[in-house]
Amino acid sequence: MSELLRRRGSALRGLLVFAAASLLALSALAPRLRADAQQEDATMLPYYPYCTQSLVYTGGNAFLKLSSGSGFTQPFTFNENVGACSLGIERTNNNVLYRVIQWDPTALAPDPSTVALRSVVLLGSVLYWQRYQHTIYPPLIVRSLAHVADAPGMNAALDLQGLSGGDSMSVRYAPAGSASMPTGLTHISGIRAPFPGTHPVVATSLCAGDWFLRDLRIAQAVTGTDVTMDSTRYQLVQRFRVPRSVRLQWVELALTRARYGYGDGAVAILDGADGASPPASISSPLVSTSFYPSYTWSGPGWTTPNDFDSLLVLHPNHDYWLLVTTAHDYPFGAHALTGSESADFTAGIGPFWSRANASDAWTAETGRALSFKLIADTTSLAAVEPPPARGALRLEVSPNPSRGTSVLSWNGAAGAVRLEVLDARGRRVASHTGGAAGAGQWTWSVAGAREPLPAGLYFVRATDARGHAAVARVALIR
Repeated sequence: MSELLRRRGSALRGLLVFAAASLLALSALAPRLRADAQQEDATMLPYYPYCTQSLVYTGGNAFLKLSSGSGFTQPFTFNENVGACSLGIERTNNNVLYRVIQWDPTALAPDPSTVALRSVVLLGSVLYWQRYQHTIYPPLIVRSLAHVADAPGMNAALDLQGLSGGDSMSVRYAPAGSASMPTGLTHISGIRAPFPGTHPVVATSLCAGDWFLRDLRIAQAVTGTDVTMDSTRYQLVQRFRVPRSVRLQWVELALTRARYGYGDGAVAILDGADGASPPASISSPLVSTSFYPSYTWSGPGWTTPNDFDSLLVLHPNHDYWLLVTTAHDYPFGAHALTGSESADFTAGIGPFWSRANASDAWTAETGRALSFKLIADTTSLAAVEPPPARGALRLEVSPNPSRGTSVLSWNGAAGAVRLEVLDARGRRVASHTGGAAGAGQWTWSVAGAREPLPAGLYFVRATDARGHAAVARVALIR
């Protein structure tokens, strides 16, 4: 098992547990994702898990029946990374295309500058006979570090479109919904129109993940996908820098049309400090992975390669290459430069090159940049951007530095507090759950660790029942 998989098995354990318990459900009622939410229909609740980190929850007691082949859209605004979401529909035997898309609130239409954030085909045979549940993987990371070249927009929409004949589809909604949500829209024969009502809102839930997911950031990005790199190119390589020190988690690339064949692609990060042009031969990438997305085409969308083979920390003021091997099979997106790019774009995005075969010389793709997103962990690195304040929760460590035992004190908590101690690589070395009181203490001793802990810098993370978080550092000395 790769180092990255082992690392995710520890540092991302909470995220994986959440993802298993907070599935994207397409069914009769939007899932009850809030512990304090109003109960819409008690008979539906056993089908769905719930989470306490709700970003959006809208119910509804009205239904609109849509004919076969039609669909609907519910716009919303991102205010946090999203770990799960749901729309309220009755079961149907239609195949449906489910997408999370960037949204243009002025045109009331999908943002034409980029492909879908996530796109998947759900089979009607499953939707009809059982309450279908589907995870969003990887989670939607929408928050960016400062000075990212091309940060994504925060206006989005959940979109569902019927693809085949069969039963009609009934959608649950509120005719007079929350004013904080945009109006829900039907789309029939390419025409969008509001649901009936004074301010109709489709039953929708958006849920954040655990603290680790909420602290992930887009570390570098080019989000425009107005150019398609055709099958004549075997490899693409994009020079880039990151604005802060980050630990790379995954890369996202934009597929703009159906793949040409069934070959296996690859993605790698190369050190770019050796020259202004990419190396002729690729012998020792910093990290690499294979790439073969689903054979089922679900439309243009952002997609993710497999996990990288090892841990990689990217540093600012250093050049890297993002190498993508298309194997002549993957039509990846790129962005046409206009000459009016921001200073952050110019500082973070360098030249873009391609070649028709692995043995050929590189050719500059003048006036273009590869479309990509780097998703990074900023939790356990001392030089990263500090997380925003999320509430009144405060955490103190004493003594600090510590020779093996420290008292971790907290106050201002809402409900029970979860404490985790992470080493500099993000691995959890200790944890504790406090009581429901707003303040408390826990004595952390290295003597209780499963294996000896070396001297160095450790991080303590406290998270209360409402998702408020606080971080403290402790230096372990011998």
